[in-house]
Parts: sequence; structure tokens; C-alpha cells
Amino acid sequence: MITSLLSHPAQICSQIWQHVSDAIVITDQAGTILQANSAFATLYRRSLSDLIGRPFADIYPEATRASARARHDALFASATDGQQFSLTHTFDDGTHISLEVLTFFEYEEERRVRMLSLIRNRSLHEHQHTIQHLQHELLHSRQQFHTLMHEQKSLEQHLRDLQEKESQTARLLASIVQNFPNGAITVLDKTYHVVYADGTEYQKYGLNPKDLVGVSLETIFPNKSLERYKAIYDRVFQGECHTFEFEYMGNVYQGSAVPLRDEHGQIHHILSVALNITAQRQAETERNAKAEQLATISSLIPGVIYQFAIQPEEHWAAYQAGDVRAMAKTSQYTYIGPQAQAIFGVSSEDLVADVSKFSMLLFPEELPAIVAEVHRCAQQMKAFSMQFKIRKPSGEIRWIQAYSLPTHDVRRPGWVVFNGIYLDVTDKKLLEEKLHASRALTKALINSTNDAIIAFDADLHLTHFNSAVYDVYAAHGIKLRAGMPLRDMVNPDFWSHIEQSCRRTLSGEAFHEEITYRITPQSETIILENFYNAVRDTDGNIIGGCIYVRDITKRKHSELELVRIKQHLESQRNFFLSIIDNASDEIYVMNREGKYMLFNQHARKALEQAGITIPDTTDVHALDLSPRLSPYLPYFQRALAGETFTIEGPSPHGQANTWSSMTFFPVYDEQKRIIASACFVRNITHQKQLEAELRTLNESLEKRVQERTEQLHQSQRLYEAIARNFPNGMIGIYDATLRLVFTEGMEYRRIGISPDTLVNKTVGEIYPPAIAAQLKPFLLSTFSGQQNR
Repeated sequence: MITSLLSHPAQICSQIWQHVSDAIVITDQAGTILQANSAFATLYRRSLSDLIGRPFADIYPEATRASARARHDALFASATDGQQFSLTHTFDDGTHISLEVLTFFEYEEERRVRMLSLIRNRSLHEHQHTIQHLQHELLHSRQQFHTLMHEQKSLEQHLRDLQEKESQTARLLASIVQNFPNGAITVLDKTYHVVYADGTEYQKYGLNPKDLVGVSLETIFPNKSLERYKAIYDRVFQGECHTFEFEYMGNVYQGSAVPLRDEHGQIHHILSVALNITAQRQAETERNAKAEQLATISSLIPGVIYQFAIQPEEHWAAYQAGDVRAMAKTSQYTYIGPQAQAIFGVSSEDLVADVSKFSMLLFPEELPAIVAEVHRCAQQMKAFSMQFKIRKPSGEIRWIQAYSLPTHDVRRPGWVVFNGIYLDVTDKKLLEEKLHASRALTKALINSTNDAIIAFDADLHLTHFNSAVYDVYAAHGIKLRAGMPLRDMVNPDFWSHIEQSCRRTLSGEAFHEEITYRITPQSETIILENFYNAVRDTDGNIIGGCIYVRDITKRKHSELELVRIKQHLESQRNFFLSIIDNASDEIYVMNREGKYMLFNQHARKALEQAGITIPDTTDVHALDLSPRLSPYLPYFQRALAGETFTIEGPSPHGQANTWSSMTFFPVYDEQKRIIASACFVRNITHQKQLEAELRTLNESLEKRVQERTEQLHQSQRLYEAIARNFPNGMIGIYDATLRLVFTEGMEYRRIGISPDTLVNKTVGEIYPPAIAAQLKPFLLSTFSGQQNR
């Protein structure tokens, strides 16, 4: 890899320089910006032309430039290659960002001449604030969503009540006003004149239904084109039934038209019913918007938002009794985000329907502690925070971190509601396990190394040392022991220098030095390379220091010139590797012969995970990956032809359910000739999963709209059945004195009686005494709410 970097370092670096997402800046000893990439200009809200050639401290507000310039001078003088530190940058407008900085140096004749700084934005506080804000918006949207669902159910219940009331044909006209508060019913003849009209919608537009009888539609609606509706009515007069929607003066109506046949089957009139569905349309639009907003907010949360309700005392008693059913009845998920499928392997719908399915994911040995902690937090109203393992239905084991805050459920006394989030911290746990193993390995290496390792406390007393230190001093008659002053083991001629170096270490400085040393005044002179580092406790406080001592006498005497050359080469290698190895993407560079010239650590790791082992001694110029990555060779060839492009697709390493974005571009030499092609690979699996979840939610909403439409169609068919039965009967409306207010029906005409002659007459005046005596009790009981046939 070193050979490949030195072959075309400037060309490859120039291409990578502009593609990495981290900010990079190169300064000289005076602090002047020699070069910076576009990410650096974006981070500090400047243009590149304003930065190049200016002092590095000018990017800071004027009040802090002096301290920034001093910090740069200190780093240039004493920082080590790869040294990492954090700082907070303040902009002119007072806003802050948290930064992480890595420094590397370029040498000329063993003298530092340039410093490369790689800067990353680590503003975790802003990220947490965003999560809290999104949680609040999510819960607010969910409450609105439930409100809309409740309104929809109320509307559906109202329609069912309406259908039940209209099941009695004899009470059709009496139900018009009661059951069509937002509608209008009209009977038309073949000349489109109104024969009968009623309904509150007429009154809404200042029309009296009684005044419309005998009036044509053109007279009623003089400013509206009626051609579309006449065409529909013409087909209804031919025996068809039609349902349609229309808008009038900002309202949406659903219209239905059916023929009215006489006793001979002839159609002389049609019945038209118009129902105002404006509120329904608005509710559907708002419900769809809220559902889309809820899905958008949920997709932005890097975890699973949930709401868990519990009866603490009843649930605890059920757990102690081993009653699983009672536990399920006293606890439930009232909401859990759609990401539950990806993290738990169980859909959010299943978890809301049956909370025991979540318990089945837990390890039995961890369940008692989890239940006890939930009970404690619910009793004391304390925040719940806990890590635990789950086993997904597929058998995969994952680590989960739960955070939630309890509140009392105002709608259900005795219940406590936890609003929180589940985070998958499996990768973090695996990293911790690797770190623990690494520490054990480090301890074994310390005890087995031939180099000396010395640790001391803040009072400069010896605390730890390995066997190499003990053996060297024992050979000179000096017996070391823990707790002895560090001064007692150091040659008095060198104590002043060693003490100063230890004090620098206790101030937090990490450095290394080479000194000419004698263990005792009578010992031979040796050359030592000492590495100084501070020792910190878990809170980051410095509690001591460590010196790593290596005897380099032979190497210095025999290979001094070689070391000088090697240091120069190492400086060059670190300069370029600091760029590519700290990039977050996989980077591959292929020459014209189809051999890989260069790839970074992320690429090496990805290849090894795909089963391609690359020994450290491999000459990458001879590494031929064509058989394994042959599908992507045409893209490298396109880049060699001068094309820059990006493609998306499954992982090039065959990893299941993994998507990648691959950007290909050519690499030029100093003469602008293409000498290689490069590819940046980025994992976009999470983005693809979010897109799939959004499609699923849209499909679910579409299905619900279709179901609601079908319900409305069924209601309309019921109205049509009622209307078809109407013409063959007689309908009468009586007031409280049993005086006939209105009557109509084809039966009157069949027996030769005009309905108008009966209006304003009582039951006793219309019917013979015997029949009137039978009708009066039934009519009077109807006024008390009874239905009679």
C-alpha cells in the first residue's frame, strides 16, 4: 500500500480531497491557510477564496482570535501525529458547534513545515434536542390522529343509526328532516319541474322547499350549467339508477337519482337525494395529512418511539402470582412506531394487540429485573432507563437501550403511561466487549514486551512497572518497589529533565523524546526513546502518567541515516493515509490494467467480511479482484473514459438486505491524463428501509379509503330500495291533534281520491268511526316514540 501511495500521491489525494465529508485544512508554522477543502469552508460558513492565504485564526470571532492563534502555535510545536482533541467553536452570531480534531505533520529535513487538521462536527447536544422536539411533535400528531379516528367512528355509528331508522317504509317522509340534516330530497317530472322538495340544504341557501314545487331547475339554479345533470336524469327516466358527486357554492355533495314507477311500471317521476359530504371530505383530507406527518416524524427518529401503559400494583401482583394473562390485562402498548419490525422482528400492530409478544423476546433470566424496575419507576414516577437483550423470532440476539418518562393516565385512574424510545445498541455492546478483550491482551503484552513501561502518580511516586524495568535495574543493584519516589530510580544527573517531562505529562500533554542516558553515573551511555502519556480515571481526570521506554542505542548508531529517510517516508505516508483512512466511505482505486492500486481501511474491512482475505504483505499492484467484483468492472471502465456518475444497488460484497451508493470518477495525473479510476461506496440501507416503510403506510391508507367508499355505496343502495317501495303506498303526516298535515301516494289516484281534499281533516273526519277508533291509539302512541305497523 505504501508503494501505491507514493506512485501517484498528488493525483489520488486531489480526487479524494474534494469527496470526503470531513473538513480538512493545511497550515504552515505561521498559521496561514495553505489549502482547504470545500467541507472546511462549509463548516466555518466561508468561501474557499476568502480562506486560502489568510491566517487560520481569522475564522474565529475577533475576541477569541488571540487564543486560537496561541492554540495553533502550541499544537504545531508539540502535538504528535494522529493526536486527537475536542473543542467548541463559536460563530459571530453566538451559535456553537462541538468539533473533534485530528492533527498530522509533514517534515522536511526533520523539521515540521506543514500541519494537516482533519475536523469533524460532533454536536451531540443539538442532535438530542432535535430528538426531543421530534418526540413532542410525534406524540402531538398521534393524539390528533386518534381524535380523527374517534370522529370517523362516531360518523359511522351515526350512519348505522340512520339506516336503522329508515328501515320502516311507512315512516319515510317523517324521517327526511330527522335523518337528512345535511341533505335535500327532490322529486322531478320529465320537464325537470319540482313535484316535491324537502331538506335543510335548501334552507341553507335561502330557499323554502314548499316554494319550489312547480318550479323548474333552471329557475332555481339560474347561474349553474345543468347539462351534466340532465343527461344523468334522462338515463334515470329510462330506468337506470345513478350516484354522482358535485360541488355547489363551496360544498361537496353526493347525489343519487332513482326512477319512481307507477302501478303500470311507467316512469313519470324520479327521486333525487343530495347529501352534503363536505365535512367527510375535509376529515379524510386532514386524516391523511396527519397520518403522513406522523409517518414522516417517526421515520426521522433513530429508534422506536413507544407509549406503554401499566397498572403498577395489579401488574406486580400478577407477576408474583405467575399469572401471565393477568399481566397482559394490566399492561399494554398504546402505541409503538413502525420501526419495531426492523429492530424486534415483530410488527407494531402485533405488539399493540398483544403485549406478551414483547415479553417472549426477553431472556427469562433478565425478565425479573426488568419487571421490578418498571414497577419501581411507576411507583416513584422516576425515569426508566435500562439495557437488556432480546432474541428476535429469527434467533438473532440484539441489545436494546430503553429510555422513558412516566406520567399518570388522566383517562384511566390507577394507570401510568411511559412515553419513551427503544434504541438498538448492539454495535455499541459488541464494541465494549472487544474493548474489554483488547485491555486483557494489552496487559499480557505489557508483561511480555522487552521494552520498559513505568507508571507514576501525581506525586511522582512509582505505581507500576513491568518485568523489563525490574530486570534492568536489578542488574545494576537497584531494587524497585511500588510507592517509592520516582526520583530514587533516576540518575541524579538527569532528574531535572525527567521531572520536567513528567510534569508536562501531568498537565495533559502527550509526547515522546529521545535522550542520551546512563542508569547510574558509572553505567555506559545509552540512547532511549521515551513516550509520555497521561493516565486518566473514568471521569477524565489526570491521576498520573506513563513512560514507555525503548533502548534504541544500536539502531541509532548503525542506522541513523536510514532512520532519517524512513521518517521522511513515514511522514509522507501518514499525510495521505490520514485523508483516506479517516473517510467514512469505502474507497477503491483501480489502474488501467484492472488491478487495485489503493483501498482504505473501510474497503479492506468490507472485502474481508465478504470472504476476501488480504495479507498485510500483499503488493496491491498485483491484487486482482476482477473475478469477485466483475459486475462492477464496466463502471470502472466508464470512469477510465472520463465519466463521473453514481449508481445505487445491492451491496457489491453480497451482503443480504444491504444497499449501497457507489460514485465512480476518473483520476488524473499532472498532465491531465487519466491514470486510474476510483469508486466511493456508501451504505444507504437505512434510507431504503425508510422508503419501504413509507410505501407500506401509503398502501394501508389507500385501503382504508376504499373501505370507507364501499360503506357509503351500501348506504346509498339502501336509500334506493326505500325509494322504489314508496310509489305503491300512501304516506300521511299528522300533527298532535291527529289532523292530517300532508299526504301523498299512488293508491289515492288508483281509487279515485285526490290527496289535497284530505289535508287539514282529522282522522275522525276522514275515516269511518270504526276505523278511526282503531287508528287513533296507534297514532297517539307514535307521538310517544313507539313504532307501529
